[in-house]
Amino acid sequence: MENSKINISTIFQFLLLLFPILILSGPLLSDAAVILITIYFIFNSQILSKDKKIKYFFFLFLAFYILINISAFLSIYVNLSLNSIFYFRFILFAFCFIAIINNSNFFFKYLSLIILTIFTILFIDGISEYFFNKNLLNYDNKYNNRVSSLFKDELVLGSYTVRLLPILIGSLIFCLNFKKSINYIILAIVYSLGLFLILLSGERTSLILFVSFSLFIFLFWKTKL
Repeated sequence: MENSKINISTIFQFLLLLFPILILSGPLLSDAAVILITIYFIFNSQILSKDKKIKYFFFLFLAFYILINISAFLSIYVNLSLNSIFYFRFILFAFCFIAIINNSNFFFKYLSLIILTIFTILFIDGISEYFFNKNLLNYDNKYNNRVSSLFKDELVLGSYTVRLLPILIGSLIFCLNFKKSINYIILAIVYSLGLFLILLSGERTSLILFVSFSLFIFLFWKTKL
């Protein structure tokens, strides 16, 4: 029984590691992964009773969920109120992420490798699309001075990058020993790669988010926060 529990936990760890790849394929597989992972968390939510800080955050997010639903139901837009009901899956997904990384030593190492591989592919693909108007999948670029890369008609390259970049840098901070100067160079290369992808995408909102994240890193780099 204990072995089967470990195997199920491992399966969900791999599913979570594959999540950045699933997002590339579209909303179907990524949403299905979120639902499966949240169901797993519901039946394995002992982490809430073990850690007081996580418990406080859970109730904070729960209060926020209730607040946005009240706001949505009072809105004149019917679709808004219907969509907000299902936002609880993102809250549960976030806490399932915490539960998995608390019980996994290899998680950050493989997560950083997966995201870095994706960024490298997007970088090569984006360069090809920018200079030759065709990406590696032979898809034509229909937009002037904008690159969509593997997302085809969806201009979300910058949005995808700026949301995964903090996770990648956070994972590298856990994996690398920053007493060695070479690791600072690796971090700088990753940082530059993320910025380049955002600039290629031409998304101003993503650039603003990148600057905000950079300020956060600058302010809290040498603190326990």
